[in-house]
Amino acid sequence: MTISFVTSTNTTYASRTNTTITAPTGLANGDLIVLGILTGVSGTAPTPTPPAGWTAVSGTPTSSTASGFNLKTWLYYRVASSEGSSWTWTHTTASSQGFALAYRGVDNTTPLDATPTVSTGTGATLTWTGLTTVTAGAMLVAIDHDWGDVAPVASDPTGYTQRFNLLLIYAADMIQATAGATGAPTRTCSSNTGDPWSAFLLALRPATSGALTGTLTAPTPLVTATLTGTQTDPGTLTAAVPRVTATLTGIATDPGTMRS
Repeated sequence: MTISFVTSTNTTYASRTNTTITAPTGLANGDLIVLGILTGVSGTAPTPTPPAGWTAVSGTPTSSTASGFNLKTWLYYRVASSEGSSWTWTHTTASSQGFALAYRGVDNTTPLDATPTVSTGTGATLTWTGLTTVTAGAMLVAIDHDWGDVAPVASDPTGYTQRFNLLLIYAADMIQATAGATGAPTRTCSSNTGDPWSAFLLALRPATSGALTGTLTAPTPLVTATLTGTQTDPGTLTAAVPRVTATLTGIATDPGTMRS
């Protein structure tokens, strides 16, 4: 099954107590949600508390500081299941921004195809650390936050499709047709020399297409009959063929014929 991008949503960057992120339009049960939240203050940024059911991406949060202002960035994911219209992360008053991306066709049991990578650096050249996918058709999701020193720069990693490019946050994705090393994507961001950035690279595993489980009950057995006595008139001995039944569960992508 091919993974597809559904849509995304985001908040503004503003001072607030708690951050509520609207669910992406068209979100359906079984979609994978990748969600991020930034908090920042002069001093030490507060840690937000997520709603139940979210898994933090390993390696997050990142923490970066410039001129005494500390910014922390978390990433989470979950498989959508009867979601409401929004999710609220609770935290003390801070400058914050949140976003969510939804993807369809992701393996709901093992949504991440490889361990995500987390990178930090400074300046206008932002580079994601590459990873190695194990499944053909994995969706690579490249997310970053920069310091927003200038207006968002119109720059994307080679081969990636941009999903949003806002003050402080950016996201893009691409399908990697063949499993293997991704290389290290790069782009020009909005941090000035010496100001920090963080970059996160995820690989989403595609759901298996045509996976079938169950029991196919046996071909028609050989039917035998025994006749005793004297048969004076030719006739026909008919054996009824028992009905063959089968049970099939899963997703069948190509119609076919079962014969008995």
